[in-house]
Amino acid sequence: DLTAESKARIESIGRTYAESNYRNVSDVLNRDPYREDPLVKGMLNGRRVDFETLIMYKATLLHRLAHVQKLQSFRPVIRGDDGWHSLLNDSFRIGPELLYYYDLNYFYNVSKINFNITSTQMRNAVNQRVFDVPAAGNFLLTDYKSQLETLMDIGKEVVCYRDKEEIPDLTRFYLAHDSLREKIAERGRKRILADHTYTRR
Repeated sequence: DLTAESKARIESIGRTYAESNYRNVSDVLNRDPYREDPLVKGMLNGRRVDFETLIMYKATLLHRLAHVQKLQSFRPVIRGDDGWHSLLNDSFRIGPELLYYYDLNYFYNVSKINFNITSTQMRNAVNQRVFDVPAAGNFLLTDYKSQLETLMDIGKEVVCYRDKEEIPDLTRFYLAHDSLREKIAERGRKRILADHTYTRR
């Protein structure tokens, strides 16, 4: 079990990693003020790998939470494990996890806006949702990643936010413009089916 002090330090390291441009957690841990931290110095060999994984998970949790909270005024539906109940207030409608192969496609299609936040360790890459939502024929609002530039026409086939402060305005705009949102979703689906199916890739 970790002490309250250790938990606070892990959260601090996680936040630093989430807000940095470093690709690896070790890049943060090998620099001041963490390099000489007794908690970090005590992590050797296999324990160090486990510790870095813990930091990465904490960083992603903090990163995603800060972005999801920008949607609070829209009373969004969140589907996931019970951990969301301890992180979010009653402004969010939280439902149970969805099975990837059976439920997600339906959920994407009953949502006006599907929201995506990439894990912190994927600094420039995109995750599966960037392909799945447009393939299902629906609208995706996702965080900007440089790799996305080579995959889709940003603004015409998918919409990106570059900073979490943009999330409420973009959400409000695309909720109010059904026709534009649907055209972007349609163009996104055509691009995925033309260039990014499993068979084609």
